[in-house]
Amino acid sequence: MSEKQFNPYSAPDSAPDNAPSSASDSWSAYWRQGSNEAACLPGAPAALGNLLDGIWGDFGASLDGGATVVDLACGGGVVGASMLAANAKLDVTGIDYAELPGEARPPFPLLREPISQTSCQDGYFDAAASQFGIEYADPAEAGKELGRILKAGAKLQFIAHYAGGAIAKANETRASLLKAVNRPDIWQFANGRDGASLQSAFDAIHKKHGESPLFLELVSAVRAALGHEGNARTKLLKDLQTSIEHEQEIIANLMDAAIAPKQMKGWMKKLGKNFNFAKPDVIRMGDDVICWHIAGTYKP
Repeated sequence: MSEKQFNPYSAPDSAPDNAPSSASDSWSAYWRQGSNEAACLPGAPAALGNLLDGIWGDFGASLDGGATVVDLACGGGVVGASMLAANAKLDVTGIDYAELPGEARPPFPLLREPISQTSCQDGYFDAAASQFGIEYADPAEAGKELGRILKAGAKLQFIAHYAGGAIAKANETRASLLKAVNRPDIWQFANGRDGASLQSAFDAIHKKHGESPLFLELVSAVRAALGHEGNARTKLLKDLQTSIEHEQEIIANLMDAAIAPKQMKGWMKKLGKNFNFAKPDVIRMGDDVICWHIAGTYKP
């Protein structure tokens, strides 16, 4: 950014007062685990990252050199990085209310704040991008803030979760298993080293949910904790439970944020009358519906 513009690095290291603290904590924990997947959550086909990389590369290449771009709910910056790879002269700023560790931070300036209330200057950005992010915000609030910080004619491109799509379905299955494991009796058996009762509970979960990689991971983590004594065991089990609860919250937020076909028109309308969108595309891989591809412009 030029010296006369705001300094993205002056953003606080802790969550701002207007950030949803619970969700912020869950996403902060997610990024501390070192994930930087294109889809942000399990359930996306492995090839999706390459497909989305191409979409964002094309969008970046369509912008003028030196164009200012805001990457909303940027996470580790995969969107902005793809755009910069196609157009190195772009001036990208990321917005995300999660606390990202140094190794997960995007390769461009980052503001830690909610996308519905930023410290960005009025009419500053030539374009706005978001991948699995803007749909988590209230559309009216996000649209009002975008209307403040975007220039007239700014280009828009969003990738958003599709309700009932492959990612949503995979995470619904994952949430069901997490709920089955995160029960008081499981933790009671584990803390008390009641191996027989714990095995019986895991057998029942296995019978209902099958032997997925997640199931094996959870069982292994619990059993590993049993090898420790006293307070060390208690802490390991509590940390595991907290990790499960963070993921449960993230998945619940995803399910609430995902946009169904019958909701899409209303969602775009709530952003504001000055946002002009083409008919949204549906990204598919084989027979599976994956996500929405939404493009348009801001014309006050």
